[in-house]
Amino acid sequence: MNKLLALSSALLLSGQAIADDDSYLVRCVLSDGDRVLGSPAVVVESGQKATVSVSDTYSLSLVAEPQDDGRIQLSADIQLQGESHSPVLLVKPDQETAVQIGDTSFSVTVSHYVPDR
Repeated sequence: MNKLLALSSALLLSGQAIADDDSYLVRCVLSDGDRVLGSPAVVVESGQKATVSVSDTYSLSLVAEPQDDGRIQLSADIQLQGESHSPVLLVKPDQETAVQIGDTSFSVTVSHYVPDR
C-alpha cells in the first residue's frame, strides 16, 4: 500500500505539472468489497484524459469537464480484474460522490486545482 501511495503522489507531482484555471484535483478511492485497491489523487486538465495504472491491479482513466450549473462531469474508465466499467458522474466541487458496480466501489472528490505559485 505504501508503494501505491508513493506512486499516487508521484503521479500528482509529475506529468500534470502545468495546470491552469480549468484543472481539477481528483481524489479517488477504488475498492473491491471491503478491500481498498487504491486511493490515487491526480490533476486532470479540463477535457483532457488522465490515466493512473497500478501494475496488474487496476487502470483508471478520468476526464473532467465543467458544467454550466457549477458541477463537474467526471467520466471514468475503470479496468479491474478483467472487467471494464465506465461510470459518468455529475459532481459538486469538494463533495464526495460514489458509485457501486457489483462489488466494485468508486468514490471521488473533485476540487478546483490551484497550483502553488
